[in-house]
Amino acid sequence: MTGDAANWITAGNNLRAAGDGGVGIVLVLIAEAATAYTAGSAGPTVDAVAGTEGLVVTVPTYAEAADPAKGHVDSVTKAVCDTIETIVPTPVAPINDNDNISTDEEDSGPNNGDGNNDGVKDSEQTSVTTAVNNVLGAYTTTETSGDCTQITDVSFYAESSLAATDPSYDYDLGLHGFTVECSSTGGTVDVTYYWDKVYDTDDWNYRKFNASTNTFLDFNDQVTYGTVVLGESTVTTVSYSVTDGGEFDGDGVANGSILDPIGPSEASISAPNTGFSQTTNITLYALLGAGLALSTVGLYGYKKIKR
Repeated sequence: MTGDAANWITAGNNLRAAGDGGVGIVLVLIAEAATAYTAGSAGPTVDAVAGTEGLVVTVPTYAEAADPAKGHVDSVTKAVCDTIETIVPTPVAPINDNDNISTDEEDSGPNNGDGNNDGVKDSEQTSVTTAVNNVLGAYTTTETSGDCTQITDVSFYAESSLAATDPSYDYDLGLHGFTVECSSTGGTVDVTYYWDKVYDTDDWNYRKFNASTNTFLDFNDQVTYGTVVLGESTVTTVSYSVTDGGEFDGDGVANGSILDPIGPSEASISAPNTGFSQTTNITLYALLGAGLALSTVGLYGYKKIKR
């Protein structure tokens, strides 16, 4: 540092003020600097600026400042490094939550990456995953608790992509699924699924797809519907429990892992199948109409002859 006395005292005081809890930068000043400071100022000396902390050190020559035996260089280096670490903390390595969803995708989710509003980013939790539901084209969040909390995969399916379709129900919102690891075989996972907005669930019927048998199971009695506020939005939630190896575990085996393809469905609305095509029905109606007309004419003729 160079300059007149006023600059020196200002710089010294600024450095001391910048410290937090006594942390500051150690300056090794040669005698010329100390002289420049005191010669033109009636204010405090360099030593006074240093105070009892000894954060400013004066030495008479460059040689003494550089003398390893004096330890000034080491003191300066340590103090500077300590201060830099205070001002610029050591970067923390990203947490890998092993859910097969990238950190960037989760951090870009609703509520600033906190899709279940628990105060912790979902990308930093093994039991919470936020991902883009490609069937909806919107973010949804899966939260697990209980015996099984390590989510290892999250997937979304259109009904048409499954090995079988449900003849009595439509899945316009698709199915959502995940794989979760349990702390012990036969454990139970408690799940809360956060949708992207509020839905009318009055006609919903939650059903699970069993990939082992390619069948759908009614799961609606196991589900609790609700809503929750996430930041400035309110969304529908669905909560339920599944046991490893139980009826609703997708792989059906008590192996410490639960597969969970599940989704909201609504009953299909279609005309009953009579076994006749539209053309056949039209032809049949025509024949019936013609027969009715002939019967009427015959009956009229019979009555006329009888008279």
